[in-house]
Amino acid sequence: MDNNSFEQARGIRSWSRGKRAVLFCSCVLLVVGGILAINNVSRTAGTVNTTLDGTNSKQADSAQSNANQIPLAINGQSLNTPSFFGKSVRELLRSPSISQIDYVSRIQLNCFAFVLGERGIKLIDDLIDYQLSQMKIDRLPAGSLGFGTAQRTERIAAYQRSLKLCGELFEGRAISQEERDSARASDAGKEHLAIIRLLKDSPLRADPEVKLALSKVFSEPMLFQATGLFLSHLDYSSLEAAYGAPVSPDVRVIVSTLLLCNLGENCGAGSALTEQLCWQDAICKPNARADDAILASLSQRGVDTAALNEFVGRTYSQIVNRDTSMFFEKNK
Repeated sequence: MDNNSFEQARGIRSWSRGKRAVLFCSCVLLVVGGILAINNVSRTAGTVNTTLDGTNSKQADSAQSNANQIPLAINGQSLNTPSFFGKSVRELLRSPSISQIDYVSRIQLNCFAFVLGERGIKLIDDLIDYQLSQMKIDRLPAGSLGFGTAQRTERIAAYQRSLKLCGELFEGRAISQEERDSARASDAGKEHLAIIRLLKDSPLRADPEVKLALSKVFSEPMLFQATGLFLSHLDYSSLEAAYGAPVSPDVRVIVSTLLLCNLGENCGAGSALTEQLCWQDAICKPNARADDAILASLSQRGVDTAALNEFVGRTYSQIVNRDTSMFFEKNK
């Protein structure tokens, strides 16, 4: 995309830094603030504005040896199973699996509808009105992925579906402090917290313990922790080189979402993540997965996704092969 298109796209996405950011960042604090353990993650719940130049588009020896022995639990007995995603947050918190305990955070991050409740419909109306006041519909094809073209009725319907789904996952009530404390005190909870502490530094330390923790995150996989790593620590230099511009926070969200779907996140049609893309971001693709909806929305705007897809594919391959250099290269 040329410089003029970049400037146009950058102007179009400015609305995401105002009222929308305040509204949904407040929700992030409400949702994530009191959960099991807080990793420094600020995903604007499906916010996927694209402006990567306006063009975005699919351990020490013993420690490393132990890391390599951890099987990658993808498309097997791990997260990518209906039995896992059908569990309530309370079942997940009581699980001996660190991946399931960790996923409580991902569920809450993708369930703003549960926090907002019925008043969220009015907030959606306000958000749509604000978006429309900031952007002209005829400029959308060159604009941001974060504001799709779905109509108000589609978005409200998706919100209502999300509200029902998330209400069921939470059994109609928020997680209590007692439930959080109990989860922290379990063996899995202690292991979970230990991994978080190892990965909290910015930049990450390239030492055996950290590399082993990274391997554990992607082997389980611990999707909420992976989210934070992708947003805050992933080396995006090759993607920046491909598009000739710095990677924006919005592009990081796109990349992290695509990677998480590959890692086993519940990105299927009707999932909380996919519904949220519709009601918050107006990216509504009936019967489509979240990652397919994102890529389709990009393609509709004439974005060449080749470099994006190549970056995601290469990063995923590194994860599978336990190559953690992508989290340290930018620190050199």
